Order: sequence, then structure tokens, then C-alpha cells
Amino acid sequence: MLDLSFLSNLSILYVEDHQSTQEELGRIFKTFFKNVFIASNGEEGLQLFNNKKDEIDIIISDINMPNLSDVKANKNR
Repeated sequence: MLDLSFLSNLSILYVEDHQSTQEELGRIFKTFFKNVFIASNGEEGLQLFNNKKDEIDIIISDINMPNLSDVKANKNR
């Protein structure tokens, strides 16, 4: 069995524009990670990253979304 307890020491930024997916996965992520920062589009995700970059260990992002896709956000960081 895989030991996932190390995740409880990590924080993630989760960027997803589909509300229902965001809510479902956000709820699941919150059971595993210390902090879960959630953004609804690429621009919001980039702002959250810039404000919390010292706290964020992992970024999980949808690739295509409004207001800055994941690919463009990667170029802007």
C-alpha cells in the first residue's frame, strides 16, 4: 500500500475553470494536503502563485482555460 502521509506537509495550487470539477477535486485535495489554493482561471492562478509562491509546493492546472492558458501562464512566471 502506498503511504501518502507526506502529502499532509505540502500545499498545492489547483487551477480549474469548470466549477463542478473544481469543487469535487478541491474537496478531495483538502483531505490530503496541508493547504489547497484554488483558482478559477489562469490569470487568477498566476496571481495566487505570485502571492503565495513561498507556500506552494505543487501546481495542478487545467491546460486550456479562460484568461491565460496553462502554457501562457508558464511563460509568464
